[in-house]
Amino acid sequence: VAPFLCIRLIQRFGISNPSPRYIGTCAKSFHDGLFTSGGHSYGSGAYGDLSAVIASIALDREARNPVLDSDPASGSLREPILKVIGLMRALGFEHDDRIGTTQLYGMNEKIGQMAYSFDSVFSFFLPEYIPNNGPLATAFLTSPESAKLQMPLIVGMLNGIFSLVKYGLSDCYDGFGIDPGSGRCKDDGFYERSLGTLHFGPTIVSSRISASSDDAEETVSSGYVSLVSPDLELGANKQSSRWVGMRFTNLQIPNSAKIIGAYVQFEVDEKKDTMTTLTIHGQAADNPAGFSTDEYNISKRSLTNAAVSWNNIPAWRKKSDKHNTPDISQIVQELVSRVGWVPGNSIVILVSGTGKRVAESWDGEPDNAPLLVVNYSIDGDCTATGGANLDTIDNLATLLTAGRLSNENKDKIKKAIENTGADTQAGVRLAQQLIATTPEFHTTNLLTPNGKSRQKQSTQPSSNNDYRAIVYVYLGGGVDSFNMLAPHTCPSTTDETANTYDKYLAIREHVALRSDITLEIDARASSQPCTSFGIHPSLPILRDLYNEGSALFVANAGLLVKPVNKTNYKEQTPVQLFAHNTMSRETKQLDLNGHMSGSGVVGRLKDVLTKIGYSTDSFSISGDTMALMGRPGLNPPPSVMSSSGLTALNAEPSMTGMDDLIRDLNDATSEDSGFMSETWASALSVAMDQHSILYSALEKVSNSKSFPDNELGRQLSTVSRLMKTQVQRGVNRDMFYVSVSGFDTHSSVGPRLIEKFDEVNSALDAFVNEIKLQGHWERTTLIQFSDFARTLSPNSGGGTDHGWGQHIFALGGSLKGGRVLGDYPDDFSEKSPIALSRGNMIPTTPWDAIWNGISQWHGVTKKSDLDEVLPMRNNFPAEVLYNINDLYRMDSKIRPPFSYEQEEMERDLEGMGTL
Repeated sequence: VAPFLCIRLIQRFGISNPSPRYIGTCAKSFHDGLFTSGGHSYGSGAYGDLSAVIASIALDREARNPVLDSDPASGSLREPILKVIGLMRALGFEHDDRIGTTQLYGMNEKIGQMAYSFDSVFSFFLPEYIPNNGPLATAFLTSPESAKLQMPLIVGMLNGIFSLVKYGLSDCYDGFGIDPGSGRCKDDGFYERSLGTLHFGPTIVSSRISASSDDAEETVSSGYVSLVSPDLELGANKQSSRWVGMRFTNLQIPNSAKIIGAYVQFEVDEKKDTMTTLTIHGQAADNPAGFSTDEYNISKRSLTNAAVSWNNIPAWRKKSDKHNTPDISQIVQELVSRVGWVPGNSIVILVSGTGKRVAESWDGEPDNAPLLVVNYSIDGDCTATGGANLDTIDNLATLLTAGRLSNENKDKIKKAIENTGADTQAGVRLAQQLIATTPEFHTTNLLTPNGKSRQKQSTQPSSNNDYRAIVYVYLGGGVDSFNMLAPHTCPSTTDETANTYDKYLAIREHVALRSDITLEIDARASSQPCTSFGIHPSLPILRDLYNEGSALFVANAGLLVKPVNKTNYKEQTPVQLFAHNTMSRETKQLDLNGHMSGSGVVGRLKDVLTKIGYSTDSFSISGDTMALMGRPGLNPPPSVMSSSGLTALNAEPSMTGMDDLIRDLNDATSEDSGFMSETWASALSVAMDQHSILYSALEKVSNSKSFPDNELGRQLSTVSRLMKTQVQRGVNRDMFYVSVSGFDTHSSVGPRLIEKFDEVNSALDAFVNEIKLQGHWERTTLIQFSDFARTLSPNSGGGTDHGWGQHIFALGGSLKGGRVLGDYPDDFSEKSPIALSRGNMIPTTPWDAIWNGISQWHGVTKKSDLDEVLPMRNNFPAEVLYNINDLYRMDSKIRPPFSYEQEEMERDLEGMGTL
């Protein structure tokens, strides 16, 4: 217990690969309940005292010694949610007064993590997770958080941070917030659509005219003052010159503030292009009153010494456009520096001149009345011009990267901001965004760039010839497949009175799927104990495709390392049977002896196909999955996408060429650079390349058929759209992974299966019809798996418990369907050599058998290559393994990638030991 717990706790404290000594110190503290350091003791002495354990972790030299920062293998990637929260805390996030607490929305889908929203009972990360390429894979070092370095999650993280910096907490461009009900998404420092903002460097305050007496017009010739005009005429009208007065209230600016920038924003009420020149003053008063109708109430007010000329004002050509005055910071500085100024006072701005521009007033459109915006700082951290200076970038680096940001990256960021000519606040926002893309922000170890750019991924369009696709459908939780495919009509044996159907009814009791409600399929062409079987009534698509010859079942199949029975299965099956996590992982890996450690069966198939000349791609639409992982370093990692497809990356960049600069900040690293930093930088580069290719391709396609709005339907909708982009992506072999959970039916198995099978049926129906229209039906093999089956004997809660051997289905236009393969059990009692207690069946057909034929259909022909895909297949007799002719029709429109005669010849040569 102690080492198990200590490894996980140390990893959560930011050290992914603790030394055996470190783990041992922690484990001893757990066992003793005590830890002593620096003359202080922690813990009560009771076994398992967590105060002792935490002290041993936090005070150990591996946690505190800065020398280890130079060790490339030290540290960790930061957890996604901690990166977001850390940025918000470091940059002084403050939520809007309209909300009681800060809430982040859609975080699991956007970044892969949210507090209390675990992916499974095994939390967010597998402690033993190793990325599938890069220095960590080469060194066989763990990085649990690397499991979240998937393209959609990287894009979601960057989009969310960019949105938070530019627009505040909102829904703008895939932000982490929700629509507050008003305001626009505009990177201007107003944050008008946000429910909270970051506060670093210059503080922004704004005040909009808020009453009829706070904006006014005065006719110079008569002194007449109007408080209720529907607009503000700046300059003059036909009769006389005008003064316009505006009072901005409740300005929370300290008396000691240094004004960095200030302006008034007007909204156009009338189009005007006459030459106009205006002069802007402030009223020299500590807290001026509102306007009245007294004659000359505007022009007779005392004026500030500071004045700003607004010359040659561009034409106002479009109603509702926004126009800002020149910088009036000197006027505001003079006012807030007055002895009597206190935060919360008001400022009056006065405008006079020649020409004419017409703006909205409070009486015309209150929401678009003039707005005063002021940027100020207290500590002089930012200058008034030139964007963010180096001190500002250093401060941001300290806050966001604990000082790890390399000098090379600091210089790149500073130069980029200077080149944009951004104002101070915009420069600070850009610096925050750029730093948040760097390896130093996303990891806790050091970066050493080598000055070289990373090579971009590219594709060459391919023809549609010989395209094949695998769709791996995983029903998570352990589907009760004896109620997916049940006996229907079964002849009695000569020596027994009860047939298979009767035995089924007897052991299933009240959860049995009775023949009068099932969808009957003919099994006379199959060597089974029944002449027909019954499909669950909620799965008519399987019945229809079976009758069409495009669906088949494999009975009593499962995870095996070699053929076993109940006398030797425990010794001969090196896996924790009946456990969700192990059975799910090993079903997807299919390598119980660890010959191809860290890879999955579909990933190895992709590796081999790539090696022999096919152009391959792989996608998970259901998070990170071992099934698609290839052997480290052989291929790019699979693309992981959300069921909603792709969103744009950095849709509104803060500078031209921002994406290229992000790539530069994550350039190639030297061999002594931090492994974690390289892992992030490489993953980001790959993600940006994948996103660019896929986003462009997916934008051009849509499905012809509508898909159900459920978990599996959304995933298969994305798969079918991706299949439409096959030519643009330049591939002729695609692998897809989708999954749906909820099949762990320990209670109420009947109602639960109706609900879940309805979802599966509607999704499959839409998918099959869509890819038939695309012309990909004969090119596609959809194969279904699950953790395990269920016990035939029900439990007391109306459910069934974890079993082993299960029935699965495969769909595809080239399959030799209309058959039930494998060996459907005809004896569920413990007298059977393959029946454990409660009708828990030992599989008789290994997963390797199915994958053997599928691999051949997709182009794997050599024995050595098949052995690489299926390292356990030689543990089974040749007659157990399905070949291409067992699973696929030779008269299909899509010819096999090699002739059946060639397969027969190779099989003969294998038998003679030639291959």
